[in-house]
Amino acid sequence: MKFLNLKATLAAFATATLAVVPATASPGGQFYGVHWDGAQEHFVTLDPVTGVHTSLGVVPGVQWIDASFRVFAPDSGLFGFIGGSTNSMNYQIIDVSTGTVTHSFPRADNLKNAVYDPGTGLLYGTWWSDSTPVVHDSLGHPVPVHPQGTEYFSSINPLTGARTDTPIPGVTSIAASSHFLDTDSGRYVFQGMGTGEPLAYYVIDVATGALITKMPLDIRLDFPVYNPVLKAVHGLWWSDSTVRQDDSLMFDSLGHPAHPLIPEIRGTEYFVTVHQDSSVDMVALPDVMFIANFNRTLDTDNGRYVFTGREQTGDIRYYVIDVATGEILSKTPASGRAVDHIVYAPLSSSAYTGTAVALRPHAARGGSVAWTLHQGAGRATLNFANPEGVPHAFTLVDMTGKTILRRDGVRDGSLEFRTEGLKAGLYGFTLHTAAGRVAMGKVVLR
Repeated sequence: MKFLNLKATLAAFATATLAVVPATASPGGQFYGVHWDGAQEHFVTLDPVTGVHTSLGVVPGVQWIDASFRVFAPDSGLFGFIGGSTNSMNYQIIDVSTGTVTHSFPRADNLKNAVYDPGTGLLYGTWWSDSTPVVHDSLGHPVPVHPQGTEYFSSINPLTGARTDTPIPGVTSIAASSHFLDTDSGRYVFQGMGTGEPLAYYVIDVATGALITKMPLDIRLDFPVYNPVLKAVHGLWWSDSTVRQDDSLMFDSLGHPAHPLIPEIRGTEYFVTVHQDSSVDMVALPDVMFIANFNRTLDTDNGRYVFTGREQTGDIRYYVIDVATGEILSKTPASGRAVDHIVYAPLSSSAYTGTAVALRPHAARGGSVAWTLHQGAGRATLNFANPEGVPHAFTLVDMTGKTILRRDGVRDGSLEFRTEGLKAGLYGFTLHTAAGRVAMGKVVLR
């Protein structure tokens, strides 16, 4: 089956082949979202496996939310969405550590498909500047006209408010929840179209805002996410073979509908992974008939893709997918209304780092410590915060979980170990104290 040649056209993937993260990786991090209890909107934590959510606080004045907009900054722990009343929709900014609203201000534009890049500290998205006139016929009824305006790619510094808007030529419509950001190559991708044109993939260079390429949409990938650990894109695809009843049976002799005008849904939802070499894995999710609320997120620590959907009948469920195999790990019904705008806050050691060769410090969160890892020829050096000289145990494991190296009693905050002679692939490491694990990360050997 022909699919997207992401390696060639997005210039988004490294040349090395990475091993798959095992599904048995240690748990960590936290899921957050918003939940309407029938009277108030709450900011909550969520366990998608059990379906249990816990309120961290009420978001005041919110009766409605924009289902297509949410953004999360893992480095600062700030969560943003659009919500408010019928007459006033505001940007709501929440500190996930306390569950409190730090800022609430009116929505001044129609920014959508937003995503935050911890590597650059910038927020990216698209917005439509519309100058379409309202035209009426002789009876005062509005007459449809072609849109007259411009779609822009926006780059925003959330600390200073500095903003750059770059026109995207030829785009008049953008599909909701069709975007992802390749944080390694700086490519922002979305599905859009021009007037009278079919949907296509548009690829933007975030550094310049320029349109790099426009690719045919062979398969419409819903809810895409970029996995910086595997250098892959995950998403959902509906293979539809829906048929409608025979037209001759639709109406009786008086022209009244004889049957409900509802098609019989026949098709299959697939979990799709597009790898760095453009190869594609597709795993059928035969019980999934509907996906809901633009809700999806990626657990980068444990290799889990989470979305909300349901079967032909029944409650909305939290589906948890193992990204390595496409297996449904759990499909727990939501109790009442499902949590919306689900995001995953990763452990500090794996927050969108791509490979462990990055020298940017990993910010500490909770009981974690900040660390950096530098790889050289045949060696690697791990530096971590340990001002009190607490003894740490370091463990390096391969993809089978086998311990390759263990060092105990590391007190000075620096550890060098040899990688020469180890097979190419992906390895994991952990740091422990007597109180438990304080850091974990991944090492890529080429």
